[in-house]
Amino acid sequence: MEKEKQKIDIIIIYIISTLIIIIATSIGIYSVVHKEGYNFKDETDKYIININYPRTDIKEVNDNVKKIIDQEKETFIKESEQLNTAISIKPSFTSESITYQYNEIYYVYTIINISKDDNQNNIKYISTNYDNNEKKFIKMKNILNDEQSFKQLSIITKHNLKKYTNEHKIKIEEKVLEQITNPKEENYEHFYFNEEGINIIYTPYQIENILEQIEITIPWGYTNLLLKDEYKSIHSSTTEEIIVPNTRNIEQYKGKKLIAFTFDDGPNEKTTKILLDNLNKYDAKVTFFVLGSRVKDNKEVIKRAYQEGNDIASHTYSHKELTTLKKDHKIMKEIEKTNKVIKDTIGVEPIYLRPPYGSINDHIRSLTNMQTVCWNVDSLDWKTKNRKKIKKKIISNAKDGSIVLVHDIYEESVYGALMAMEELQKQGYSFVTITEMIKLKNIDLDYEKTYYGF
Repeated sequence: MEKEKQKIDIIIIYIISTLIIIIATSIGIYSVVHKEGYNFKDETDKYIININYPRTDIKEVNDNVKKIIDQEKETFIKESEQLNTAISIKPSFTSESITYQYNEIYYVYTIINISKDDNQNNIKYISTNYDNNEKKFIKMKNILNDEQSFKQLSIITKHNLKKYTNEHKIKIEEKVLEQITNPKEENYEHFYFNEEGINIIYTPYQIENILEQIEITIPWGYTNLLLKDEYKSIHSSTTEEIIVPNTRNIEQYKGKKLIAFTFDDGPNEKTTKILLDNLNKYDAKVTFFVLGSRVKDNKEVIKRAYQEGNDIASHTYSHKELTTLKKDHKIMKEIEKTNKVIKDTIGVEPIYLRPPYGSINDHIRSLTNMQTVCWNVDSLDWKTKNRKKIKKKIISNAKDGSIVLVHDIYEESVYGALMAMEELQKQGYSFVTITEMIKLKNIDLDYEKTYYGF
């Protein structure tokens, strides 16, 4: 009885997987690129074979898919030839594939179903990614910066997978969730690029007792922090221009005292520009926690800030205290409107959130799907509005790993921060973005925490 149930489950898996390919292709989720499709059918008194997959413009991809399928097919034929001639149901070999292209990355997803007379079904899922620019096949480890980036991807994936299973009321033990998202190659065998970011596929039963196929999208705003430069640039931005931010070699800051200056409530065409005009004097990069409502009228300055290598993060749309909003949709409106206007301006969504007034709780963190960052050095610039007092407040409280809060909508605040940088630089401090700080301090961010300093 148990074997029969397993057989039914496996048949259902194959049907669902095949339908996913057919539906996804028909509605345009997958952009299938092919010339003349490859079809092969064969039936003998020993077996049935049915193979179908599209061909791409890339010979290496076509040859690789054919090689994979042929190897499986030859093994199947050899085993079928040895079976008893009196079998009631012929063994069958069925293979279906889709081919998807995003810029110059080709992805082939192949499902092979082998059914035998002894109630055994074997379904294999095979993913192939090919970089046509580099003329090579790639795996997840090939596109990420380093092991630290793989760890960070693991954390992001775990968070997204947990959110998905909660939303779909799928029960999964914490230890299983940990195992399936660990930064190991086998956990990230199935992935492809699309307009939203990187889609990671968990095939049926890859996650213990989960029959359905699950796809988790890691948005470009996150992946751009983890990918090698050549894979950041493949992203087709929805903006008129593709903004590729300048990056610097942060190895030079390893072992040094670090401070992350962060600026809230902007951008402001006049005062933010003053700040940007002077950051190079102190070899400084900073993080802007912007209000979504201010982005539209200050697009050029935020584009410049991003292009020059500064972090652009969210301070919500209209500076409402999130914990006072009783409805989830009101909280998400503050988050999503800001993420959209930032993405429309610079091409990527922000990944960090600074809640207004630092007011945050576990429920809001779980809703936003963003990493929350507050501060541990408050310049009180909004109160004093005096550059000398602002400078003194920052210098007297700053230490290695500090996150400094300033507001770039006030001219006195900008000059106070710059004066503090000048003095702190003499004391041996370097000024980095939140992203650079995380990398240099080798920190694995946790979505369930709010960070006040490093």
